[in-house]
Amino acid sequence: MKRAPPARMKRPLQAMKTTGQHRLLTPGNLLVVALSAGMWAAAFMLPVPVPAQPLRVAVPLWPGAEPWVMARAEGKLRPDQIKLVEINWTSAAMRAVGNRVVDAAILSLEEALLQIHQGYPLKILMVTDVSRGADALLVNPGIESLADLRGRRIGFEPRTAGTRLLGLALAEAGLSMADIRHVVMNATELQDGGMDRPAEAVVCSEPWRQRLVARGMRPLYDSGKKGAEVVRVLVAHVDAVADHRDELLVLVRAHVEGMPRLAAAGAELEPVLRREGVSAEEFARIMEKMEVPALEQNRRWLACEDGWLESRLEQLRAELLPADGLEPARRAADVFDPWFLEEAR
Repeated sequence: MKRAPPARMKRPLQAMKTTGQHRLLTPGNLLVVALSAGMWAAAFMLPVPVPAQPLRVAVPLWPGAEPWVMARAEGKLRPDQIKLVEINWTSAAMRAVGNRVVDAAILSLEEALLQIHQGYPLKILMVTDVSRGADALLVNPGIESLADLRGRRIGFEPRTAGTRLLGLALAEAGLSMADIRHVVMNATELQDGGMDRPAEAVVCSEPWRQRLVARGMRPLYDSGKKGAEVVRVLVAHVDAVADHRDELLVLVRAHVEGMPRLAAAGAELEPVLRREGVSAEEFARIMEKMEVPALEQNRRWLACEDGWLESRLEQLRAELLPADGLEPARRAADVFDPWFLEEAR
């Protein structure tokens, strides 16, 4: 009969296993494990770097936006820094910059004022141009006078510079917006089938004005009338002013440098002429209807050293906004930001 192995034969093996377990759980090893776990946790908690977004600028089909199109074609606006977004519907551009779908846009002074009054945090950085005839009320044959507009179907885009221009034209004939039939349409619809809609007159700007005149319409009233001028400005969301100062400065400089070149015809304007859909001669005529302020004049307007732009803002405020007191956000000094024009000198 076999006898069981002595108990002492197991002790060395048990002792060896126990000793090995103690080596695995030494304080030093535990510290290494804890540090490793902490480093992995920290790695997962670190924010993932977000690529810098370019400055997004809404550009309409309007001659005052073309310096940027020209600069982009010449490689002066890097797409990773500044992205031009074509938006031809003015009210869409107003909402886009107000909600920061885009960072900046060209709006008329009245459009900018309306957005600021509604609480959108916008700053005016420069005057891009002053339309003195480039915005117009066009009519079909058979309409001979402003008085003939009574009861007519007139196409326009509400809450834009065109609405004010139409109101001024009607007032000159003793009429009001209640005396006409409204046809809401945007600039794109004017060219792309808009004239097939029941409108006997339309309010539009260049280059749509040139295109529709070529199709038989004629101007009955335009922004060349005293007090009817349309001031267009570069506006930016206040967050974009803080986040994209360098890019906005590049944008302002490109406009200051490019605008004087637009009045001249030539091969260098080919991207502009193709986009506007007009000839060099037609584009030259368009530019004759626009005032382009010099850099120093522009700066003086924005710095309120020359009171013309400030008084214009106050005039529009009195016309367009309810008489509920002057809110600080609507004061010229709070709305204008001349820093970019000062740096562009």
